[in-house]
Amino acid sequence: MSFRRAFNDSSLFNGQASYRSAKWAVGTLLFFNGGVFGAWTYARGSRDTELLRQLEEHATLSEHNLAAGRYYTYVTSAFSHKELPHFAFNMFALFTYGGVLASVPGIGALHIYGLAITSSIAASAAFITHRRRKTKQREKKWDLQSRFSGNAIIRETGLGASGIVMAAAAVATCLRPTIEVVIFPMPMPMPLYVATGLVAAVDAYMIDK
Repeated sequence: MSFRRAFNDSSLFNGQASYRSAKWAVGTLLFFNGGVFGAWTYARGSRDTELLRQLEEHATLSEHNLAAGRYYTYVTSAFSHKELPHFAFNMFALFTYGGVLASVPGIGALHIYGLAITSSIAASAAFITHRRRKTKQREKKWDLQSRFSGNAIIRETGLGASGIVMAAAAVATCLRPTIEVVIFPMPMPMPLYVATGLVAAVDAYMIDK
């Protein structure tokens, strides 16, 4: 009996520690996203051209930045938002899905950070591939090859935590598909698999917006 009680107490303690560390990791991701959003807001409001340049170079994903060797933007761009609706939606979704993941026994901070980094890289690679394909399609359709020298140059930049959100959503939905959540701006609770379907639909619609 004493061994069983000690084992159960240890398991409970480890579960609580894992939950706290996972929640802390989610809070850290929200904090960094908020900090970068605040920097964008300040720079645009005050017309701080130097800060804007720094943010464009170090917190957005583009062919220009990759050509300059700033490969870390595969990750940093995922913590960057310029517009309030984009920021608010992603942060609410990240808070929701992160909370679900934290409630799963055994998931801790390292799992959350690992998921965030790997999904950032994967989503950024997908963005670049998608933009290159779209650029080639535009060139072929409008015969604009003369406007470019060598390979096509992608003018668009990518940023935002959508990749992290979708990765967290996918894992959370696999682990807790029927748990009820509220996803901004929907006012009513819904099963997690329904919420994830809606988030995925919005993300797919907005990819070229």
